[in-house]
Amino acid sequence: MRQHPGVKFLGGLAVLAAVVALGACDAISLNAEATETWTRHYPLAQGGSVEIHNTNGRTEVLAGDGDAVDITATKVARAMSDQGAHDALGRIEIRETTTPNRIAIDSTEQNMGFEVNVSRHVDYVVHVPRWANVELKATNGELQVRDLTGALQARTTNGTIDGQALGGPTNASATNGRVVLDFARLGDGDIVCDTTNGAISMTLPPTAKATLTASVTNGGISTDGLSLAVSEQSRRRLEGTLNGGGTAIRLSTTNGAIAVRGR
Repeated sequence: MRQHPGVKFLGGLAVLAAVVALGACDAISLNAEATETWTRHYPLAQGGSVEIHNTNGRTEVLAGDGDAVDITATKVARAMSDQGAHDALGRIEIRETTTPNRIAIDSTEQNMGFEVNVSRHVDYVVHVPRWANVELKATNGELQVRDLTGALQARTTNGTIDGQALGGPTNASATNGRVVLDFARLGDGDIVCDTTNGAISMTLPPTAKATLTASVTNGGISTDGLSLAVSEQSRRRLEGTLNGGGTAIRLSTTNGAIAVRGR
């Protein structure tokens, strides 16, 4: 008997619905969780650096007085069963490279193949000396930094960068995420920030001496609460000086807006 074309089409829809339902089931079935806390304490020489590289997870850096680095990492693994979560947790590796001048922590998922019905991430809370130089790299993770006066390098893919009360040279880059930077003061080094598919928001002291360059591909540029002497301005580009010029600030974004304001 000849099958009606509509029957075949409906059958295909049924198969598709079953696949979607199965995928949804898998997505919500990772209800078994295993966690582990990893802590380290390191002395750091004056002017030294701290590096955190991570895949999947949040990194929070809090700067303060003292000359030591304290790291608390929370490893989290989820799976469909307790045993699966426990096994996945055991596969989370945190690698350490330490010298008196450099503390480097790496939990990127190197040499790890794709795993079905398993998720893993590592969340960091890191206390560093205020003067430390900090480098952060993340994939699928948010980066937060507070009260740092040393140099900051922050890069993330599929995540945001949030820096508050900063006071040193800064290089921030995000793909598919926004960047928010607040400066308590400006140091001698440059400030460079770029995003793809994300906005840039920057707050500066009203007395800051800076030379500003901002450019967008698809988005707008705005300034508020600053005494900006504009030398070039168009829909896609802005150049000017704050209080006679000084620290170089270069901002650029594709598919996002740029906003610079006074504190």
